[in-house]
Amino acid sequence: MRLWVFALLPAMLLAPPAAAGDAAISVHQAEIRATAGAMTATGGYARILHSGHVDVTLVRVDADFAAKTEIHTMFAEDGVMKMRPLEGGLVIPAHGEALMKPGGNHLMFMGLTGAMKSGAMQHITLHFDDGHTLLVMAKVKKPADIGGVAHDHSAEGHDHSGTGHDHSDASGDAMKMGSGG
Repeated sequence: MRLWVFALLPAMLLAPPAAAGDAAISVHQAEIRATAGAMTATGGYARILHSGHVDVTLVRVDADFAAKTEIHTMFAEDGVMKMRPLEGGLVIPAHGEALMKPGGNHLMFMGLTGAMKSGAMQHITLHFDDGHTLLVMAKVKKPADIGGVAHDHSAEGHDHSGTGHDHSDASGDAMKMGSGG
């Protein structure tokens, strides 16, 4: 038994460590809240799964349909729901998931270039701290159809001060990690 362990030891010591970039990231139920009227901002939501051995962090999001995109968090303060950018990005734990949902962590798309109409598909690019990017198709949905829970960012009682919603197609299939850095 000892000989077997010692025979494997050199192989284990010489093997390169698993890189975060080797991790499989998939995004499910990517959704963007449809807009009405002259709304210039909206939210985005998704479930991000990570099967790798090292945590990764979503640090930036790009969307051609918005002048600015931020990763936000929501919290209650003095009975009022508030939101602000999530400092340091959104951590997706090794062998875990991160959920972006109404009333919690979410994407915020500001300075929209046009209306977000229910049923449309939008491209979003997710950037991770390990240098990888992931192109995601998100479906625009009515608030009542978002993740089973409606949440209105324009509702009274929300404080947007200090601020300045991943991926799936209609079938809910996952998109895998894209290009390396």
